[in-house]
Amino acid sequence: MVESHFSAGFIRQKINGVWYFLTVRDRRFKNLKTAGGMSSGEETPEETLCRELRQELGIEVVRAEHIHVEHMVGHDRHFFLVHETKDLPALDERRVLAESKGGKPGDVLEMRWATLDEFAERIYHEQGCAFGKILAEMSIDEDFFKKYGRWLSKFPVRD
Repeated sequence: MVESHFSAGFIRQKINGVWYFLTVRDRRFKNLKTAGGMSSGEETPEETLCRELRQELGIEVVRAEHIHVEHMVGHDRHFFLVHETKDLPALDERRVLAESKGGKPGDVLEMRWATLDEFAERIYHEQGCAFGKILAEMSIDEDFFKKYGRWLSKFPVRD
């Protein structure tokens, strides 16, 4: 039985025809990822998601859809597409976060919006499969597919 789990949430918005994803980056590395973290106590994956986004980003999750789970040794990784929030930061807002990978003191994370193209180029590899599922769903729209379909082959969808 898996006793702990990781939960992370993809937050996206379209502005003037361009898709953006809310990202977190450890300033020591170039990779971008979506915010998330490990469970605490008896939390459900969705409760972990809500707590982590509140702690890391100051965002309240109103509605999220579970899109992917990866079974790892010792824990599962749950990924969500966040559809509705409170306190979403503005497109030009950046935040320096107190928490970092593993919660190590002294490490610095930066939260900011990245275009879909930038996120796809620099995404943390462990989040790629879940991102691929989001892209596949979004590619049903012909305009989206024409603009971003090239990324589908980089992020193959698997269960």
